[in-house]
Amino acid sequence: MKYFFSSAPFSSAIISLLFFFVIAVAPICAAATERPEDSSLSLDDYLAQVDAFNPGLSAAQQRIEAQRNRVKPAGALDDPFIAFGVDEIPFGENNAQAYRYQISQSFPFPGKLHAREKIASLKAEVAEQDAATQRRELKVIATQLFYRTFYNMQANNLNLQLQTLVRAAMQSAKARYETGGTTEHHDWLLAKMELATLTVEQQKLQRERLWLRTSLNELRGQPAEDELVINAVDFANTTTNTARNDAAFSQQPEMAALD
Repeated sequence: MKYFFSSAPFSSAIISLLFFFVIAVAPICAAATERPEDSSLSLDDYLAQVDAFNPGLSAAQQRIEAQRNRVKPAGALDDPFIAFGVDEIPFGENNAQAYRYQISQSFPFPGKLHAREKIASLKAEVAEQDAATQRRELKVIATQLFYRTFYNMQANNLNLQLQTLVRAAMQSAKARYETGGTTEHHDWLLAKMELATLTVEQQKLQRERLWLRTSLNELRGQPAEDELVINAVDFANTTTNTARNDAAFSQQPEMAALD
């Protein structure tokens, strides 16, 4: 018995399989092996994340909703009292099927419900103003931490550059001392002391960087160990308007809450 195989269907199957791999499987493998890059954040992007995901602001918004939901119940009448039961049966009474039905509704003194509703409404407004105050305070704190992180990054870069220069100076002084110099040993010792000082300062900067990263992630509701890359701040092109008067003093949220 002989079997004959045609090479044409086999070749077409291989081509179809390769085509499927290129179209479907290859992009998935490339996406799996591709290393995601940390996207840097600008100050506006970071403040938007703080405003959207800060746990304190979320809790403040929940308090606002709770106070708003208390306004209508505060101005409503009390729940009516409804009772049903077997009535007291006198001794010797033949008919034992006696029942009592009770219903009552209390009406407060005129104007009392309106006062309760007004108080609940004012509490809801106070919660809104407190949330606005908290949001503004968090914006100031987040901006300060963002700038401090940028300064920390720049100080760390300058520290590394200075360490490179000091190491080069140490090598130069050591080479001159080995060739017969007399004062180069003193220069080498001074450079070594300066390098030790720079190393200690670098450790302090790294410790401050960890604290700043933890604080920045805490404000935006992210885990403390998440890496945060920020954009460079161009202070030369930053426009600051020192005479801003977009809100009068009486319209500040603190004053509105006191009122």
